[in-house]
Amino acid sequence: MVDYEIVRSGRRSICILIKDGEVVVRAPRLVPRFMIEKFVSEKSDWIEKKLRKTKPKKSREYVESEQFMFFGKTYQLKIVRGNKDISLSGYQIIVSTHETDPKYLRKIIENYYLKLTREIVEKLLVKYAGEFEASGFKTVFKFYRSKWGSCSRNHLCFNGKLAMAPPEAIEYVVVHELCHIRHKNHSKTFWAEVEKYDPLYKAHRRWLNKNNHDFEL
Repeated sequence: MVDYEIVRSGRRSICILIKDGEVVVRAPRLVPRFMIEKFVSEKSDWIEKKLRKTKPKKSREYVESEQFMFFGKTYQLKIVRGNKDISLSGYQIIVSTHETDPKYLRKIIENYYLKLTREIVEKLLVKYAGEFEASGFKTVFKFYRSKWGSCSRNHLCFNGKLAMAPPEAIEYVVVHELCHIRHKNHSKTFWAEVEKYDPLYKAHRRWLNKNNHDFEL
């Protein structure tokens, strides 16, 4: 899912601009939407590469007091000696372990993000089960570089980092992908469908784009 805004004008060709994590497609007034979508699809690798370059590099150390985002809020890492466990409490992410190697801690935290993402997404899929025929779809959770989710053939895929976003932004991503079951493009009909279930989708979409650079592991 590459979100982008279309701006039409009297120009003669289609171009893509990327600024502050936002993707803007400038196109002639009479170019049909399917041609714009085809152009964006063909440039998807270039777009992802550019988006990665615009993100400030943050080197994670996985040490005491390092900050991590969960559900739109910042938590500090606290490491305690004990049997392997991890939880959120009082704006702290508490990792209980006898092993403090950064690579080991990274794996624990990554798995925790996947677990939380799976839990909230699966609850939302149950919530919308009566609205969308998604029973034949396989749900996949993994880490992606720039996309939050995708819907292709019989797969609904979600980024394991979604647990970093506010609950309402996570719900927007779920609604977005479910709407793709009915509409395989980003037509006006598609966005009208998204708005039906998430009237504030533009604000949630904007939040994800602007804060994407903070979602690094």
